[in-house]
Amino acid sequence: MDLSPSPTSSSSPHPASSSKIGFPRNWVYIYENTNPDVPLIVPETPLSFDDYIVPRGLQPGENPLSDIDEPEKPALPPLDETAYSQLQEMGFPATRAEKALRMTGNSSADVAMQWLFAHMDDSDIDDPYVAPASGASGPAVDEEAVTNLSGMGFEAGLAKKALQQTVLSFLMGLRVGR
Repeated sequence: MDLSPSPTSSSSPHPASSSKIGFPRNWVYIYENTNPDVPLIVPETPLSFDDYIVPRGLQPGENPLSDIDEPEKPALPPLDETAYSQLQEMGFPATRAEKALRMTGNSSADVAMQWLFAHMDDSDIDDPYVAPASGASGPAVDEEAVTNLSGMGFEAGLAKKALQQTVLSFLMGLRVGR
C-alpha cells in the first residue's frame, strides 16, 4: 500500500509552499481500501457460555414472593417483653399494655404508662390493638428504585413488592437488634 502523495495536475510546485512543506500544494493523498484476511480459528469442541448466562427464575435458597394482588396482614414488630411485663406488674391488663406499647412505638414502659393515663377514658381502650391499614400497599417505596428495577427487566409490581419486603425486613431487624 502506497501512502505517498500523488500529483493531481502539474508536477511544478507552488512557489511559496514547496520549500517549507516539501511537496507541492496541489498534491492529494490517495489511500487504498484494503481488507486484510484474518484467519478465524474455531475449536472443534462446542463453545459453552454457561458461565456468562445470568440465571433466571427461582434459585436454590430463595423464597418466592406471594402473589401481587394478595392482601397481606401487616407485620407487627415484636413487643418489648420487659416493658410489657412491667406494665402488667403495675396492674394494667394485657390488652391495654400491648395497645399502649404499640401506640407509643414500643419505646419504654414509662412512655406507654403515660399514654395509658392520657387515654384511660377512651371507649376503645380495652379493644385489642388493630394495626393501621397503610393503604394495603405496604411501606412507601422510592419510585425511582421501581423504575430502575423495571429498566432491568423486572415487572413493576414485583419490583415494588420486593422493595417493600426489603424495607420491612430492615425495619424488623432494627426492632429485634436493639
